[in-house]
Amino acid sequence: MKLLITLSLLSLTLFAEQLQIVADSFERNQQKKFSSFTGHVTIKKGADELKASQVFVYVSDDNSPIKYEASGDVSFIVTTENNATYMGRSQRLIFLPLKKEYQFYKKVFIQEKHTSRTLSGEEIVLNMITGNAKIAGEAKVPVRVTFEIDDSNSTKKGLNTLPKDKNKTIVEDNNTVGGV
Repeated sequence: MKLLITLSLLSLTLFAEQLQIVADSFERNQQKKFSSFTGHVTIKKGADELKASQVFVYVSDDNSPIKYEASGDVSFIVTTENNATYMGRSQRLIFLPLKKEYQFYKKVFIQEKHTSRTLSGEEIVLNMITGNAKIAGEAKVPVRVTFEIDDSNSTKKGLNTLPKDKNKTIVEDNNTVGGV
């Protein structure tokens, strides 16, 4: 049987959003200041959504959430303060609400909604305030970043092709514009 828990988050702002958690089971440990949600967990807050097999919510002395830790086939949709929306998946996710920082681990794939920008790696940290990301890979799983670039100016300078030898670099007007 699904368990529906709705929590009002304490916030420093006047416009606190409601957090809704749906799971197969719920357990709270008052002394250790955390709650455990297991089985088909779905968390919604505003436009953000998180799905996972298990989620732990850690709280401060005043019961404000200070850390969310999700594991097991994690999928998510999150929006930054700059209104960029990201969706993706990982095996583990940590969200630190005070820092507004998401940490994604193991088989991470993130795509910015309505663009072709993607990030993948074994560890990605996304700051929701700045929209900045840090990505780490492993030897067998390198970092991959995909994005579109407007190269309409490059054809004006005759730079519509990069050198076939990856060790060469094209320099024009004292600016490095190609090469690896």
